[in-house]
Amino acid sequence: MRVEPTLGSASDWQSLAPRTPAGRPPLDETALYAAAIGPKNQDHYLSRFKAFDRRGGTRLGWHWPAFLWTLYWLLYRKLWWHALAYFFAPYLLLTAAAVLVPAVGADRASLVFLAVFALLFVVPALLADGFYFKHCRRLIERARAESSDPREQKAYLERKGGTSRLIAVLFYVLFVPGLIGIVAAVALPAYQDYTVRAKIQQALVQAKVAGDAVGDFYGRNRRVPRDLAEAGHATAPSPDVRDMRVDARTGVITVTLGTSAVAGLSFVLQPEAGADGRIAWRCGSQEIPARLLPRECR
Repeated sequence: MRVEPTLGSASDWQSLAPRTPAGRPPLDETALYAAAIGPKNQDHYLSRFKAFDRRGGTRLGWHWPAFLWTLYWLLYRKLWWHALAYFFAPYLLLTAAAVLVPAVGADRASLVFLAVFALLFVVPALLADGFYFKHCRRLIERARAESSDPREQKAYLERKGGTSRLIAVLFYVLFVPGLIGIVAAVALPAYQDYTVRAKIQQALVQAKVAGDAVGDFYGRNRRVPRDLAEAGHATAPSPDVRDMRVDARTGVITVTLGTSAVAGLSFVLQPEAGADGRIAWRCGSQEIPARLLPRECR
């Protein structure tokens, strides 16, 4: 009588699984990847690596750390040769850009430097997951070549893969203070410009009050006043305005500033005939940098 084979229990199937010489089942790909990646952001990389395996190759993707901190990320993930190449890349690319700019002309120089930016930051961010996947695959192949024992393979991957603690420490010791310094170097001048611009705006408000007085005087008398006092405007003491006067010939009001960063510099209000017959004022300056002027004075 013929007996049909039946499915055994899970333990029966486990006993049929391939064994290593040490008698232990080999690690599956997920466990090998996890050992090579390490605990940091493991879920992110595992999902990408599994997708690469299903597709049979890498695909472009976006990786923010590789965009924002490219060299640090390469070192942190122990991509030593990639980091070395990236370290020299800016020198090579900027040298090439210096050669290309005279050839393409100054009007296209921005395109050259945009290409340099893309090669240094955008391209690594698009290729980062693929680079790291191939790196981990090479580590797994070496681990398998080193030993057939799963424990030794895992130990090898954890030792050669994962992240670099030294680079992490250096990042916090060197990069973070440097980043704070860069932010401060950018933000402090911007804040100083903002405060100076606010002071000039206050002076402009005072100048417009004087302009209204001059305009009213001109409307009544059909001439420009000899000075602001004749126009009925009393200049109040102000730390923002050192002097304010009107030209009796042209009607131009000149405002000399007292704010420290622009002390002694002036802007003017030039009279123009408005559509309603009243005087309109146009603000401008040949002395004060445009970035410090209110928008209507630029």
